Amino acid sequence: MNSSEKEKIEKFNSELTSDIGIDLVLTEDKRSEELSRFCEELTKTAPKIAVNKKKDEDTQLPYIKIDKRVIYHGVPLGTELEPFLDALCLLENSSAGITDTIQKQADSINLPASLKVYVSQHCPFCPATVKKLLPLAFANDLVKLVIIDGTLFHETAQQDSVLSAPTVLLDDDFRWTGQTDVLEIIKILSDRDSEKLGVSSLESLVGEGKASKVAEMMLKKKAIFPAFIDMLVNEKWSVRLGAMVAMENVIEHNIDLAGKVVDPLWKRFHDLNDQVKGDVIYIIGASGTPKIVSELQSIFGGPYSIEIKEAAMEAIQNIEERS
Repeated sequence: MNSSEKEKIEKFNSELTSDIGIDLVLTEDKRSEELSRFCEELTKTAPKIAVNKKKDEDTQLPYIKIDKRVIYHGVPLGTELEPFLDALCLLENSSAGITDTIQKQADSINLPASLKVYVSQHCPFCPATVKKLLPLAFANDLVKLVIIDGTLFHETAQQDSVLSAPTVLLDDDFRWTGQTDVLEIIKILSDRDSEKLGVSSLESLVGEGKASKVAEMMLKKKAIFPAFIDMLVNEKWSVRLGAMVAMENVIEHNIDLAGKVVDPLWKRFHDLNDQVKGDVIYIIGASGTPKIVSELQSIFGGPYSIEIKEAAMEAIQNIEERS
């Protein structure tokens, strides 16, 4: 943090009308140290900002969390300092900078959206893109903004085939590079089909304790979303748990619809680890029909643990009792 950046932060601190708090989520990743050093300097320079440090063994990349709507995988210095401070302003006063026009546009979004924004500390166009998207995240709880320093987390950028900044991603279907037309993004967010939601968008809902909303959308559509199957077999327990809660809701209200998860889950079963296998068997037992019983019985003679075989037995009993 250079002297110019410290001056900006000191000025920001002097203009705060109340104390604000953010979270620093640390992982086993060595870059946690860089985010930690930034946060330590931030709180020294701006005493009105409190940083709550947390550890998360289920998450790979460390991040700074501003409320539930905006997270930073990166150290927001250089050109990214100003939009970071803007986000803190919105945290203190969510109506700051949100015009009636922006609010009206945000209100048109009725499905969860997780936007990834790849930035760089030296990118001249990145701040404008982040500044335009930030108000959406604070104007509508369904919008989540994930800002990633593609230089610091280069392997993540590589996985997403990101070659330049700024790049904005929406699930696996939409991508904007360079100077971004936010109105175009809003239109796509507003016109999306719930059945085509990606895993990240659904995860953002269950991560906020809104698994019932996911179930409600599928019940309304009378369809199991493809991305929802991915969540049911996700190795991260919190994601899988949220999906299972939503699944139990679907089972309660429409058992025929619930049964549509059985075949795709069984197709993936043999490639899963034991913990995920156990949860998948539970879901199959709660939603399956006698047609799947012979497949479950094949587990008894297979190379599976006692726990998996016992889970299969319970699933068969559940199916037979329901039938």
